[in-house]
Amino acid sequence: MIIEHNSDGLITHLVFDPVPHDLFQVMDSNGITYLNFPPVQTEDGTKNVECDVSLDYIKDGQITRRPALQVPESVTLRVGETFVVTGLPDPINVVVDGQVNEITGGSLELDADMPAEYRLFFDKWPYQAATLKVTVNEA
Repeated sequence: MIIEHNSDGLITHLVFDPVPHDLFQVMDSNGITYLNFPPVQTEDGTKNVECDVSLDYIKDGQITRRPALQVPESVTLRVGETFVVTGLPDPINVVVDGQVNEITGGSLELDADMPAEYRLFFDKWPYQAATLKVTVNEA
């Protein structure tokens, strides 16, 4: 299996075996960054390495699981309460109501000032993206 990736380790394309023998030359001549993982013989037959494009990336020449952000899936607050998300990469982008906000300092403080439901989308490469559902109820 050929795994095409960019300089940040983002996997952009997979080519499963059997790989055409002339594909390596084409990729090399076009400056494409890739790794070749030949199939492995097991008792159960021939197997490709495991790679999940949505969860893995290339780090130090190896398929590596992207780290998970330590963000809860949901939190329920009452008006007047505060919740702090800590342990975030610095900086990180957080999308709220379609607006991208860059958060620095490794934490995000949420002040519940009115009843509503919010979804915060956290995104920072190479971490797996995470969504936090915040429900704010009356005091």
